[in-house]
Amino acid sequence: MGTVLASTIMAAATGILQEENTEAAERRWTDAWLFDGVNRGQREACFIKPDTYVLSGAVKLAAGTWQDLAAGELALLRISHNMGTDGLTAGKLITKVDLDKILAWNPHFAAMDSSATVRHYAYDDRTPKQFAVIPPQPAASQGYVWMQRGGLAPDMVKPVGSYDVVINLGDEYANALTYYTVFWAYAKDSDFSPSARERASAWYQVFAGLLGKKEQVEAEAVDRSAEQHEVG
Repeated sequence: MGTVLASTIMAAATGILQEENTEAAERRWTDAWLFDGVNRGQREACFIKPDTYVLSGAVKLAAGTWQDLAAGELALLRISHNMGTDGLTAGKLITKVDLDKILAWNPHFAAMDSSATVRHYAYDDRTPKQFAVIPPQPAASQGYVWMQRGGLAPDMVKPVGSYDVVINLGDEYANALTYYTVFWAYAKDSDFSPSARERASAWYQVFAGLLGKKEQVEAEAVDRSAEQHEVG
């Protein structure tokens, strides 16, 4: 959660829409519509970039090898270590393995002897809501692991009398949410105004492009960090 208010984003969008000096009752786009745009922008950002809203904590695994993320979770980001059968006891680290490689190495890994302690996990971006743990979990007394998942940010709830509510994403997403709100404003008119349709499309591209640039910067930062710690 950030510190930027939805009302601040709405005011910035209103300025782009050139309605900042128009009385609220006479504006083409109501505050309620713009607030809905900020909420929708949060959800869209999570869909495009799953690490926008990260859920971290101990999660109990299900019996067997294949595991499913919970409702509202969009993608697995990382599993770091075991947390015992009580979810409170930090244990051994867990390494990620390539699913295709583990299938080639041991196509019967799902039939291995079970254990509540996970050694490896395998994940495929093509099935973002499912992953495998190795060895399989037992039928009873399954283990917990510390997981980071990309979640769907909850909608903000409008306070009585204002829109001064903090966004549920980090402050770094304020500009992207502003651009999505402008897109959402023009989308309202797109059915009967060709120019509004074109403007909506253009602002959505700005929104999506900004998220893409952030992901690229993050990836480059990770690459630089890896180079700095490279051991010869």
